[in-house]
Amino acid sequence: MFMAKPIKSALIQRYGGIGDSMICTSLARIIKKVYNCKVDFAVRDTLAPLFENLDCFDNVFPIKRFQPGHVDTIKTRYGYAALASLKRKYDLDADMKNSIENNRSGNNFHLGPWANSVNSNYFHWLDMHLSWVNIDWTQIPDAWKRPIYKVTDEESKWAESILNDFKTRIGIQMVASSLARTYYAAHFLPPLLAKRFSAIVLFWDGNQWLIFTKEGRIGNLKCTLRQSAALVSKLNLFISADSGFSHIAEALAVPSISLYSTVPSWTRVKYYKHTIPLEVDIPCRPCFTLQRYCPARQKQAIDSLSKREKRILWAQKNRIPIQVIAQELNTTVEGISREFASIKERLESQSMIQAKCLNLISIDEILLTAENVLKGELKAFKIKKPINVYIEGTKITKIRKIQKILSNEKVEIRFLDLISEAEPSSHLLILTEDVIPP
Repeated sequence: MFMAKPIKSALIQRYGGIGDSMICTSLARIIKKVYNCKVDFAVRDTLAPLFENLDCFDNVFPIKRFQPGHVDTIKTRYGYAALASLKRKYDLDADMKNSIENNRSGNNFHLGPWANSVNSNYFHWLDMHLSWVNIDWTQIPDAWKRPIYKVTDEESKWAESILNDFKTRIGIQMVASSLARTYYAAHFLPPLLAKRFSAIVLFWDGNQWLIFTKEGRIGNLKCTLRQSAALVSKLNLFISADSGFSHIAEALAVPSISLYSTVPSWTRVKYYKHTIPLEVDIPCRPCFTLQRYCPARQKQAIDSLSKREKRILWAQKNRIPIQVIAQELNTTVEGISREFASIKERLESQSMIQAKCLNLISIDEILLTAENVLKGELKAFKIKKPINVYIEGTKITKIRKIQKILSNEKVEIRFLDLISEAEPSSHLLILTEDVIPP
């Protein structure tokens, strides 16, 4: 009779961002509990310090990636060795490389019409990881599926010394690894939150924490990743894009508001207890892209090209000799080169416009959700049917009155600047100033 080899050791490998790596803490905990084995973790070298004091990992190996070819290596006493040479020492090789990017190990990417059918699009990411290591995810308790992080006593004391004078502490990190998941209007939030809640607000600008109080910006703070995590651990509320630190906040049981754009929030936060996702339901979402730009904005940019410009773009993509297309369009080779450079620049710049789905999440919606969280009235997320409200001559005072009028409805309220922004799948309520009570 065939007997499966007992699993005594496992190696999890993930060269990705903070979020991709954080979910591996849950995976390690479950592997340990199910197989009762040793679990080691190979992770991007810049992120390794985040995981070195966690009980779910027996050893953490920093991965250094060499080019060309994305060769992943680990440091040994003899120099750098290929990560693949480490795998043979383990009974379970849990290689999660590209697990989200294309739902398979290696780099054989799915292209064309099959791209949107890969499992990671329609499967909670941890459940998918569990299926890869032959664990029935339906039998695993939800509590085991939440990420793990540990702040040291020294880090905790340091963070408290920074925030000590304030009862209400709010963090904002709206910069993601792609523009399609980055919220451009985030810079409006710090002064509004600081004044409304008499709070200290830490705002991540992509390079450092900017510190705000109701008096305005009072300073800045450059931190290591572990120091930033320690600061997050002391917050009353963390507001973020779909990015890595939102998962650290969940691991630290910090109430969070996370803005989701290209992927459905449930594929990330289905089992979370402290995260409230904000997302919209529009025809082009979810697009599942992990690329830099919003696909709808890219299409909008291409549609804006003239017939001549589209012809030049087509010729370049199909490797038509530049002399041939220059002759066809009655210009010189230099002229075609300059036209193509101009087209490329315009497409790039127009693709950078805020993703449509994030553009529909308003500052007022974030402020209202933050107020409910800080009051303790909103502790778990609920998917609601949205109502879009368009008010002629809208002012913030009138918005607040409408919020009170509709507060008993089990709906999500979104205020629009233009009627055309209304979501097709939602209700639209159009109001004029004269129907709003004084």
